[in-house]
Amino acid sequence: MGNLSTNIAVPVAVSSEIIGGDEVNAVDARELHRWLDIGRPFAGWFRQRVKEYGFSEGEDFTEVGNNLAFQNGKASHGGHNRREYLITIDMAKELAMVERNERGRQARRYFIACEKQVKQAVLAQRQSAATIDQLGDMMFQTLSDPARLQELLLVYVEAARESQSRALSAEMRALAHQSMKIIIPPEVKARFTRQK
Repeated sequence: MGNLSTNIAVPVAVSSEIIGGDEVNAVDARELHRWLDIGRPFAGWFRQRVKEYGFSEGEDFTEVGNNLAFQNGKASHGGHNRREYLITIDMAKELAMVERNERGRQARRYFIACEKQVKQAVLAQRQSAATIDQLGDMMFQTLSDPARLQELLLVYVEAARESQSRALSAEMRALAHQSMKIIIPPEVKARFTRQK
């Protein structure tokens, strides 16, 4: 897709993960929750959104092990029943876009800008492909029709002759103009300049 020139950055790390047996781009749900600045605990928010929007485990998200029992190499307090989830980019996009806060608006603008750029790129690619296809069709038709090929060659030869003729004509006019110049000796020129 290239470099997206959007003014809004959604700083949530994306990684390639396996969800439902498929390799997909995914994000850490807790990291998205933190960035969206939800203002309520992650577990309740996540459960409510899954139920409200009909997300399916194994298709839209997967639970991963409790890897936060140790934080920064030290045992953390609590969190023994803390659940972590990886969610697909599509689910992350939908979750971000339904939040009714400033971060949700930022995410919506970001995704809308991304979609516009992708649509423009696809349209340009389609137009380019159509033009190439049309040129290919025209070339094939011309090369497979001897009468048409002969006609085009005659047009080309005639255009080349005309071009040569115009060039020769222009050259002859320049030579004629050059030969028609009257050369006035400097002493005569000086006499006329003094009289004025």
